[in-house]
Amino acid sequence: MHLVVLYYFVFCINFIQADESVISFKPSSLSLAINDKQSVDVRLLKTNVTFPVSISFLYDDERNNTEYYIDTIPDIIFDNYTTGENPVQTIYVIGRHEGHLVLTAQSLQINISTLVDYVLIDVARSKVLDILIQVVGWIYFAAWSISFYPQIILNFRRHSVIGLNFDFLALNILGHSCYSVFNLSLYISKNIQQQYYARHQHGVLPVLLNDVSLKLLFFSSHSFN
Repeated sequence: MHLVVLYYFVFCINFIQADESVISFKPSSLSLAINDKQSVDVRLLKTNVTFPVSISFLYDDERNNTEYYIDTIPDIIFDNYTTGENPVQTIYVIGRHEGHLVLTAQSLQINISTLVDYVLIDVARSKVLDILIQVVGWIYFAAWSISFYPQIILNFRRHSVIGLNFDFLALNILGHSCYSVFNLSLYISKNIQQQYYARHQHGVLPVLLNDVSLKLLFFSSHSFN
């Protein structure tokens, strides 16, 4: 219940603070390996503008080399042939070097907000390594979850909690509560993610799906037991 309330609170903050989107990227995040190629649909949300609309792409590359992490993406143009309700153009992203990149856009015809209209791109050294990271993450989730049950079973069999330190229980609850708030906030809040990437421009987000979904619902609840 508390996690649901926290999720709703963070979502409301993001909704209030978000600027108006004039374009959208779908998907808004990519995970690919070196030499992989994936497509992204760029949708123009405002049609009451003067066509043609030219859009170029920006890279947060501190090395001033746009081809370091991905291949350069050509400009796209929305003209009379692509007009209508939410016209779409497709771009292609090709990974060249492992790391993290934020792809945004700019245009002389429309005001594009780089705070809300961007693509998060993670380039892994290989798909095998990416899968291995996921597998190890789920294994350690399972191992840690199981580790809480021996004490519970022992207490049940003895019908006693003698030897169990209640300071440990209090600190355990506090620690896992902070752990849950950290993971949930960093995973779902785009504002917090932007602050993280401001400090670690090309780092990879340290919170994965398995850190948020089952860990918060099961792992943290196990620790409370």
